[in-house]
Amino acid sequence: MKFLIMAIMASCVAFANVDGNGKNSWDGWNDPFKMNADFETRFDQLPLSGSLDDAGLAWPGYYWANNRGGIAQRWRSNNPQDFKYRSPDLNQLISLSKDDINKLSPAEKLDIYMGDYSYPTVDRVWGQTRRGADAWHGICHGVSPSSLHHREPKTVTLYNNDGIEITFYAADIKALLAYYYAKVSDSKTVQVGKRCFVGARIPFLSSRSGCKDVNAGALHIIMTNRLGISKKGFIADMDRYKQVWNHPAVEFSSRIIRQANGDTRNSAHGTVKRVLVESKVKYAATINALDTAVIGTSNAKYDTRTYTYWIELDSSNRIVGGEWISDDRPDFLWYKEKAEFTGYWKGIEEIYNAQM
Repeated sequence: MKFLIMAIMASCVAFANVDGNGKNSWDGWNDPFKMNADFETRFDQLPLSGSLDDAGLAWPGYYWANNRGGIAQRWRSNNPQDFKYRSPDLNQLISLSKDDINKLSPAEKLDIYMGDYSYPTVDRVWGQTRRGADAWHGICHGVSPSSLHHREPKTVTLYNNDGIEITFYAADIKALLAYYYAKVSDSKTVQVGKRCFVGARIPFLSSRSGCKDVNAGALHIIMTNRLGISKKGFIADMDRYKQVWNHPAVEFSSRIIRQANGDTRNSAHGTVKRVLVESKVKYAATINALDTAVIGTSNAKYDTRTYTYWIELDSSNRIVGGEWISDDRPDFLWYKEKAEFTGYWKGIEEIYNAQM
């Protein structure tokens, strides 16, 4: 009888609900506290909706494709001559019409404003772009952070020290801000989640860690703290595979689908409860370059993505992990601090401040 009782006890231990293996926990790459060590993680203290507190931020903008010459593209010209044009010297500028000057590229306009007719910005941009680049290559990684720190610019007309009149359209100023954040500024950047470098049609490779995408629990913590509590945005690579499409998040709304006590085989360590959540996240979309500001008009375009995932909670109701259900999900999340304009590039700040 003694041996029988011991056998039964051993059997009970073997089939008890043990702690999960931790696969749904976030690793170092996916740690949401990299973005803010003071994030709230108690699920019942996190809001189910939120948005930016400044409607002038997170503006839709063009990504300035590398295969079109980036911000050296003469986007307002019927004959942009990507990579082929010769920029006008001072004597030519004096004889050009206002309309012809206003058709020059954002890079050219900056150099003219600064009075440097050797066009160093144009040369710099052309050295970083090429006609054969993939169509998705651009500076969306500059558009997104600049749009979170600078209210949408409006058109402004200025004169340089030689008396040349230059009109900077809204898209010109957006281009200059985006370029600085993408190619010049070294302000602190924090990324949560790895980038995937393979395509969606390679299932074996796309299952590697870099393509599993940001941990679902980490996403929920960042989203609810940034948009819901602090009313600030974050940036997401919305394409979960090779291509990178960075967009600033504008608002979110979540709903609880169901709750379940206990853990699962892959649960994060310490999980005692799981919550199935559906979240709709609104992002500023990519649009063509336009003369005027777009927020508040029909030209302002936004994308909405719906994410479904499990959140895993410990005995203190704190989020300790998550598991994706939906196929659609961001690849990684990130944020870049506000840049300080220095040297030659202070011209961008002067142009931006002139239209405020």
